[in-house]
Amino acid sequence: LLARNVRENGERAICVRPGQRFEPLGDETCTVGMDEPRDYDALLAHVARNGAVSRIVHLWSVGDAGVPAAGADSFARAQSAGFYSVLWLAQALGRQDLSQPVDLFLVGDRFHSVAAGEDVAPEKATVLGLALVIPQENPAIRCGVVDLATGVQPDAALAERLHGEFSAVPSG
Repeated sequence: LLARNVRENGERAICVRPGQRFEPLGDETCTVGMDEPRDYDALLAHVARNGAVSRIVHLWSVGDAGVPAAGADSFARAQSAGFYSVLWLAQALGRQDLSQPVDLFLVGDRFHSVAAGEDVAPEKATVLGLALVIPQENPAIRCGVVDLATGVQPDAALAERLHGEFSAVPSG
């Protein structure tokens, strides 16, 4: 929904989904192996063929799709989808010749307790450290975090609000 909203506003959007390896699936969709750091280099090279990257919205920390309910498997999956995918993406960006700043938005849920009594997911919260460190390590990458309330449904209204949030930050 967010990608469609972005495209309807005349901007380019490429959806990246977890897969077995980097693979372009047409002009607007790719997969990467979440646990394959080199896939992020391949992804950025593929995307750069059509122009520089200026804004990235990382949504793999939203919801619990594919994450076991509790325990070590839940932690490992959350780290792969969140912390490590962001780390490898930032490292791949750092290897690019960034002539313009890149805005990296990390979107998730349950990073913090947004409402009183709301559950948090500490296994997801590790990505927050990266949002602080990445811009210190590479000033060309600016990070923002959006923590959605638990149970927020991905609908057109949410996509519009998120697009507005990301568009309000000047890129470049």
